[in-house]
This record gives sequence, structure tokens and C-alpha cells, in this order.
Amino acid sequence: MPDENPPAGRGFAPHRVILPKGTPLWRVHSRKRPCEQFVDRLPQPGLAGGRFDGTAEDRYQHVYLAYEQSTALAEFLLRSVGFDGAGLRQLPHATVTGKRLSLLETTREIALITLSSTPALAAVAQDEWLIQAQPLDYPRTRRWAHWLRAIDRDAAGLEWISRRNLPRRCLILFRDRCGPAPLTPTPLHVDLDTESGLTWLNVILRPYRAYVTTPVGDG
Repeated sequence: MPDENPPAGRGFAPHRVILPKGTPLWRVHSRKRPCEQFVDRLPQPGLAGGRFDGTAEDRYQHVYLAYEQSTALAEFLLRSVGFDGAGLRQLPHATVTGKRLSLLETTREIALITLSSTPALAAVAQDEWLIQAQPLDYPRTRRWAHWLRAIDRDAAGLEWISRRNLPRRCLILFRDRCGPAPLTPTPLHVDLDTESGLTWLNVILRPYRAYVTTPVGDG
């Protein structure tokens, strides 16, 4: 699949999942940004963007979310992070500076295209490449996202299996498909760059053999 563009035809029936009203979802974001705020569309997101971002060809605001806090953290922190000689993944403290993990809830029922099984991928002429491709392939995975939006205009996002936290799932919501105020914040959040937040975070990251270093000059 990596070398193929989406098919020209539209005789496809993507598999659906429904997020009920009140579904809890986790997000890592800047403290300067409200947790329910969508990310502005980027004409050319480049390697810094995500798997299914909007582009100049299909402009939409979006937000990436996860069903578990561990998946939200893994998706944000462990992208393209390798293991050192001791089999650990060390993350500089700057990675979490100004960052917050927040819990949100959906304010209405939301329909998603699911890509979380082999039959669901086959239903849209794809295989595991679409959800496991590395960032270098994101220009093409974004093209597939745009095609999926075109063949199912009632779907407000996509769901797939996290590449960084198998077999857990993550999702993207499209702002132009969700209706007004689709997400509402809850009081639950963790500031990841505080002493207590960092201690908590490194406990969560331990099974992933990853840790965030303390700020330079501490200790």
C-alpha cells in the first residue's frame, strides 16, 4: 500500500464506530491552548504534523485524542524516539515544558470511520500500512485521510490502533464535521513539567522503558 494513492472510485462502505455522548478522551496539549480547542489547519504540515492532518488540498482543523491517558502520552512523547544502549528511551525535560494532559468528554454522539481491524482497513482498500506508516510517509497517509473524508461525509473523524501503544486505539476529530462545541473539559488534568507531574509521568512511562529527565540545574 505505501506506493499507492487512494482509488478513484467511491463504491466503498467504511466501517463505523459511534462515540456516545459523554465519552471520556485524553489529550496532551500546551497549557496556553484550551484543551477543547482544535488545531488550526496547516497548508503544508511537514514532518512535524500528524498522520491525518489537513493540508492545502483539504483544509480542516483537527484534534488528536486517545481513550486512555497512557496512549495519549505515548502518542505525544514516544514518536520516533529510539532506545539507547541500555534499552531505555530518554526524553529531555523540554519535551514536556508547558505541556498538560487533560481529560475531556464528548458533548454529543460522534460517528467515526474505524481503521482498527484488518476487515475495516480492507473495506477502504488499505492494510496496516495506513495506521503504522512512519512520519516520512505522512504526506501520503494524509492523502488517504482526505479521500476517506470524501467518501463518508457524515463521519466526524477516524479511529485506529496506536503505533506507539499497541493494541490501544487513538482518534482524530475533524472540526468541520463535529458541530458546535463537540468537546468539553473536565477538571482532571496533569501539568507534566511540575515536580509532581514529572514523578507521576515517569511512573506511567516505566512499562515503555522511557523516562523524562529532570530540568537542567535541578538535583
